[in-house]
Amino acid sequence: MKKRVAVFTLVFLLTMGSIFHVFAGAVEWPVVASFTPSVFDDVKESDWFYDNVRVVYEHGIMGGTGESRFSPGGNAKISEAIAVASRMHAACQTKTIETAGASPWYMPYLQYAQTNGIVADQFADNYESYATRAEMAYLFARALPADQYEAINNIVTLPDVPKSNPYYEEILKLYNAGIIAGNDEYGTYEPGSMITRREMAAILSRLIEPKLRLKVSLKTKPEAELSSSEISKKVSDAVFYVQTYLGGVPYSTGSGFFVTPDGVALTNYHVIEYTTQAYMQTTDGRIYPIERVLTYDSGQDYAVVKVSKTDVDGNTVKSFPFLTLQTKWESGDVVYAIGSPLGLQNSISQGIISSVERVVDGFPYIQFTAPISPGNSGGALVNSRGEVIGIPTWHITNTQNLNFAVPATAIDCDAFTQAGMTYAAVYEQEFKNRVAQAPDLGQNIYYEDEPTLTINETVIEPGDTIRASFCVNLDVDLYNFYLPVRAKILLISGGLRIAYTPEEDRYAQSLGYLDMNDFVNNALIVTVDDYVTNDTLFYTRPERDGANSRIWVADGIWLEPGWYRIFVMQGIEWGEPWLNKDYFLYLNFEW
Repeated sequence: MKKRVAVFTLVFLLTMGSIFHVFAGAVEWPVVASFTPSVFDDVKESDWFYDNVRVVYEHGIMGGTGESRFSPGGNAKISEAIAVASRMHAACQTKTIETAGASPWYMPYLQYAQTNGIVADQFADNYESYATRAEMAYLFARALPADQYEAINNIVTLPDVPKSNPYYEEILKLYNAGIIAGNDEYGTYEPGSMITRREMAAILSRLIEPKLRLKVSLKTKPEAELSSSEISKKVSDAVFYVQTYLGGVPYSTGSGFFVTPDGVALTNYHVIEYTTQAYMQTTDGRIYPIERVLTYDSGQDYAVVKVSKTDVDGNTVKSFPFLTLQTKWESGDVVYAIGSPLGLQNSISQGIISSVERVVDGFPYIQFTAPISPGNSGGALVNSRGEVIGIPTWHITNTQNLNFAVPATAIDCDAFTQAGMTYAAVYEQEFKNRVAQAPDLGQNIYYEDEPTLTINETVIEPGDTIRASFCVNLDVDLYNFYLPVRAKILLISGGLRIAYTPEEDRYAQSLGYLDMNDFVNNALIVTVDDYVTNDTLFYTRPERDGANSRIWVADGIWLEPGWYRIFVMQGIEWGEPWLNKDYFLYLNFEW
């Protein structure tokens, strides 16, 4: 049989001092049931929510949880919120929802909500999870015709709901319609908190009876500065450690932080650059894959990413702790940098803003004094209230506290709700373009010896060892290099990464690498894969000549003939651009 349902949507806790407002365009909701004090054993006439429960019950919007119980203190689930929103929409459109025999019980409501544009798939696999106030607002703000949300208030900002919140527009819409008003005189909403069934009943009753809608004028909440320990407690759980991979091999580390509860996060672009996979670790030790890149700006050096809610062990989290963005700051303001310098997760340092805006290469940065190190990149620079004002990005070495952060004003917050692309697609898009534009090293290389074999117009005798050096261009950090003979590397400057490319596919993604980037105990690990050795990965730890910052390769490493790519690891993560710095390759040629 068909079950005819008529129901509605949202509102929130009554704020002290609010004025009731009569709403002219109200829907006449039919009474479908009779309510008496004996209907629910756990709802008494003395309870503040008694009349709210009565209203939603009489109009068929909410029922009990079984055995004469309403469970007023129980948390409402997403499935319940979807069901209520669907009933409201159906009642306004004089439609019916067939629910008999459905399994799970909420499936007809979910299908109705999806068909009528109330919800997409953002709650997939979480329907039995408890709903947050933000999620409830999203559903209820989409359940009724637009004329049912006539604005009676003029609220433009909320104390704890930033524009970066994915449900910001829906929450603000309900505030201005007088449907919700927060839980204090400042309009504090607590968007990440769960909502109880009695609170939902109160909200729904105000929507059913528009005369209960609230005409409010919110007070401005005074700003309170937090101590450094309070900042650490407030911020730490939202900041995470990042480990990136290229071809399954660990590549680099960095930091990031959440800006929405559903896993949208910020980091530096150079943290994810040249990598095909990344994972992040939260303070509780759980590891989650970074699935998508919603947008990125390689020039301004930031990326908006989406983290999976399911960790590598298959456990799913309901929501992530997140930070809000602040777009105002002044010189002299106290700031804190939090990230994972050198892999030391969630280290915090304190300083001040030295310059509100310092333009470098055409891009604005916040200059600050809080100490940072490699690995801080992508972390959070927060003010004394724990709000993010920037992303620590680079620093100048051999100086005192000349550190720079991408300002929050440069972030494209609209991207927080975009689909973006897969993580690996960024590598496909950016790396192939970079390789195709890379110059041949032969045009920039210089030889000191005068041997007799011609290589890049230089003659080399069998068995000779030569020094080949080239000069770095600030705008070029990748070079193509063709080796016509079998050669042995004896010495390489720090900061180089060499990749072997099969000649038939010079711009291929699948590459062999000589990884000369990761230092362990002041020694460089050199990794060579099967493109070069025709064997599995092996590692050698060469000695380092610290005085000359050169890497001696123990017994040398043989390179087969073919195209190679030389990466100059000059990025701002290293603290200096290295303009015009020479790099040396000592090659012993044999054929």
